[in-house]
Amino acid sequence: MSSRSSAETLIKGLTEMFRSQNAGTLVDDQVERDSKRPTFPSQHKPKFRRKKRVAQRKHHVFSLDLEEIFAVTQEHEKYGDGRMKLKGLSRFDDCSAYGISDDAHKHLVRREISKLAEAATREGPYLFESEGSFLKGSLDDFEDAESIMDQIACNLAIITHDNAQIGMWNTNGRLLEDNISAFKDSRKILLARFGGADDTVEGAEPLILEPPERNRTLYHALCDYSLHCVARLVLRSATSERWVKYSLAVLALWAVKLKLIAYDPTRYAQLSISSGEDVVDRLAEMHGSKRLVFLKVNVKKPDGKGNDEEKEVQHDTLNSDTSLKTFYYETHLFFRRDLRYLLKCAVWSILDDKNLQKGISNAAFEACTLVYSTGLEGVVTAVDQDRCGCVAFSSEPTVISHLYGGLLLLRTNVEAIHLRNRDMLKSEASPLGNVGATVKWSCRSGNKDDMKDQTTYLYSMEDILSVAVTQSLATLSSADCVKGMLRTVASGSSKKDPILPFSPPPKSLQAMFHIISEDYLRNQRLDQLQQLEDRDVHSIPYSPLRHGIRAGTNLKEEDMSNAASKTEEHARQILTEYKRHTQKMDAWIIAEDSITINCQIYVISIISIAVIIVCGSLSVPFAVRNRIGGVDPFQFVTFTWVLMAFFVLVAKSLYVSDWSWHHFLHGKVVCKSVSDVRDVSGIDAQMILMKLLHGERENILTTRGPYNGMFTRRSKGLDGFSINTPVKLSTMLASGFIVFKIADENGEHLICGDVRKGTEVGEFEADSREKSLGYKNLDIDASDETSDDETSSQYSNERAVVRRNVRDKASGGKIHLLREEEFGYKKMLGIYVHDSLFG
Repeated sequence: MSSRSSAETLIKGLTEMFRSQNAGTLVDDQVERDSKRPTFPSQHKPKFRRKKRVAQRKHHVFSLDLEEIFAVTQEHEKYGDGRMKLKGLSRFDDCSAYGISDDAHKHLVRREISKLAEAATREGPYLFESEGSFLKGSLDDFEDAESIMDQIACNLAIITHDNAQIGMWNTNGRLLEDNISAFKDSRKILLARFGGADDTVEGAEPLILEPPERNRTLYHALCDYSLHCVARLVLRSATSERWVKYSLAVLALWAVKLKLIAYDPTRYAQLSISSGEDVVDRLAEMHGSKRLVFLKVNVKKPDGKGNDEEKEVQHDTLNSDTSLKTFYYETHLFFRRDLRYLLKCAVWSILDDKNLQKGISNAAFEACTLVYSTGLEGVVTAVDQDRCGCVAFSSEPTVISHLYGGLLLLRTNVEAIHLRNRDMLKSEASPLGNVGATVKWSCRSGNKDDMKDQTTYLYSMEDILSVAVTQSLATLSSADCVKGMLRTVASGSSKKDPILPFSPPPKSLQAMFHIISEDYLRNQRLDQLQQLEDRDVHSIPYSPLRHGIRAGTNLKEEDMSNAASKTEEHARQILTEYKRHTQKMDAWIIAEDSITINCQIYVISIISIAVIIVCGSLSVPFAVRNRIGGVDPFQFVTFTWVLMAFFVLVAKSLYVSDWSWHHFLHGKVVCKSVSDVRDVSGIDAQMILMKLLHGERENILTTRGPYNGMFTRRSKGLDGFSINTPVKLSTMLASGFIVFKIADENGEHLICGDVRKGTEVGEFEADSREKSLGYKNLDIDASDETSDDETSSQYSNERAVVRRNVRDKASGGKIHLLREEEFGYKKMLGIYVHDSLFG
C-alpha cells in the first residue's frame, strides 16, 4: 500500500477517534455587559438611555500600534500574561524550511505589517494597480488574472495544510475536527495540482505567466490587494486592540509566506504533503500506544425542536495541556480559519478553476448584491449571487450591519472610478479603450443619498479587479463569517478591551451593485435574438424586490418601469398602506390555533339595534289599543321579539360558523381560518397571510392545510389555524420569501429562500443537493398549459401525479403545493415573477 493511501486511511481513523470529544475552551459568547448602573437620589430620577455598545462609523479614527502587531507574530517564542509564560510553542505560518533566516523573516514581516496598516487605515477609495502589467480590456487580461488568482489559491492551500498539521497535533474536540477537515481538503488540492513525493501531476500545476518578472509583479500586486481588502473590511467591522492586532498579524504572516512559496510552489507543496503524512503517522502511533481513559457523561442538549435530547459525551481524562497553551493554539487557529475564508472570497472573485484547468478562460461572469426592505415593518433584507451561481440571503440585523461595512468600501471604489471616467471623458486626454465590464449600482443609506441608478463602465482589468474583489467581500457569506469571527474572539476579550461592532445601517438602507462582464452581456443579447430568454424570471438586481411589492397584487399588472423611476414614492405608499392595516392587526390576540379579534363596536351596534326596535315595539299596543278589530296589539311585540332574535342570530353567524354567546357578549370573535379573519376584519386575505408569514417567529400559531406549505409550524392533526386561502406570489415576496427558478438535468424547479425577520443566513449552492422548500417539475406544468388537447390520458395522469398541484376553483389557476424536498441545480435562472398561487 502506498504512503498516500495509508495516510488517507489514518486520517479517517483519526476523524472517527476524536468525533466524540468536546470543543475547546473558547466558546461563542457575547461581550459582557455592564452589571452596574449609576444610582440617583429618590427625589431626582432623570431619564436616561442605556448607552449602546457600538462604535460610530462616521469620523472614526483608526490607531494601530505596529510593534504590538509584530509581537503577535512572535508569540511562539514566549506566550503568556503575568507571571506564567510558555516557550517553544509551535510556529504558525513557519517559513524556516524555505531557506530564509529568522532575522530576514522578521524584516519581511515588519514590512508587510507596515503596508497592511497603511492600506487598512486609508480613507477613501483603494484601487488595484498593476504597474502597467495589464492591457486594456482584452481577453488576455482575464486569463492572466485568473492564472494569478489560481496561483494564490493553490499556495494558500499549502499554508492551510501546514497550519492544519499544528492544529491536529495540539487541539482536540470540535476544533480538532475542523483541522482534520481543513487538512483533508487542502491535501486533496495539493495532490490534485502538484502530486505527491512519489509522483508528479503534469499539466495541473498553476500556469506561470511569461516572462517570470511579469508573473512575479502581478502575483505580488494581487496578493497585496486581496490581503489589504480583507484588512480594510476587518478594521471596519469592529473596534478592539486584540481584534485588530491578531487579524493584521495573521495577514502579514500570510503575505510573507505566499510570496516565498511562489518561488517554487511544486517543491514546497510536496514538502508540505510529506510532512503531513509524517504528522499523521506520529499521531496514529501516539494514540495507538497511549492508554486512553475516557469519562462518559450524559448531558442534555437541545435538539432544535424545543426539546432536550440526552447525549453521551466522552472526556479524555489524560489531556494534560495547560489552559494557557490551549488558549494559544485555539486563538491563532480561530483567527486563521475565518480570515482564510475571507481571503478565499477575495481570490475567487474572478477565479473559475474548473474552466481554467481545462485551458478555458471564462470571461463571461456576473455578480450582484441587493439590499431592500420587506414585511410590514420594512425589515432590511439582502440577497446576493456570486459568479458561480451560489445565492445567499438574510435579514439578520448583525449580518446586515457587517454587510453594510463592505458595501461602503465597494461604493467608495465604484464612485472613484465613475468620477475618474467622467473627468477623462470631459478632458479627452486619452482614449479609455474597450469596455471590459459594467457596474450598475445605487446606494441610499440616508435621506440625502441619491437612489438613482448609476452606470459605471470598467475599461481596464485594474478597474474590474478593484470592483470584483471588493464586491466579493460585500456579500452575506463574508458578513456571516465576520459575525462568527467576532463572537469567537469576544469570548477571550476583557472589560478593558471590549469588542465593539460598528453602528448598524439606517433602516432606510437600499442598495444594488451589479457587476457584469461584456462577454456575459454579449451572451444575453444572443439569447434574446434566439428567443431563449425566460420571461418568467428576472435577475436579482432587476427583480420587483427592490421597488417594493404590495401583498396580493399581480406582478405583471404592476408597472415596474414606473416603479423603478419613482422607487422612493412607491415604497412610501406601500409602507403607508401597511401601517394602516398594521394598527388593526396589532390588536389581534394570536393563540396556538386561533386568532381573536375585538369587535365590540359590531356587537354593541347589533344589540343596540335589537333593543331599540324591541323597546319601540312596546309602544305599539298603547298607541293602537283596540283600533284594529280582532287583533291583539301585543302580538306586534311578540313578533318583534322573534324578529330581533332572528336578526341577532343571523348577525352572530354571519362571519364565523361557531361564535359562542360568551365571546359574542364580550365583543370578541375567535377565528379559526384565514377566511374567518378576512370576513370579520375586512382586511384582504393576502394582507393577513403576509402578517402571519412575516411574523411567524414572533407568535405561537400552529397552522393546518390545505395551503400551509410555507409555514414552519404545521399541525399533524385536525387542530390548528386553517390556511384555507392560497398565497399569491406577490404575498410570498412581500412577506419575506424569495422564489428562485432553477434548472437541473431533470427539468426546471422552484426553491424558496426564507428571509423573514429572525432568520439566519441561508444559501443555495450550485452542484450540491440540500433539503429546501420548493416545487418540482415546473416545466411539466408549462407544457400542460400549451398542450391541453393531448389525447393520451395515461400520460397526462402520470404527469399530474408528478407535479402534485391542484386547481383553485375560484380563480381557475393552478396552486403550487410546496414541500420540503431535496433540490440541486446546475443553473440559477433567476427570481420567479410569473403570477402564481402557492400552498
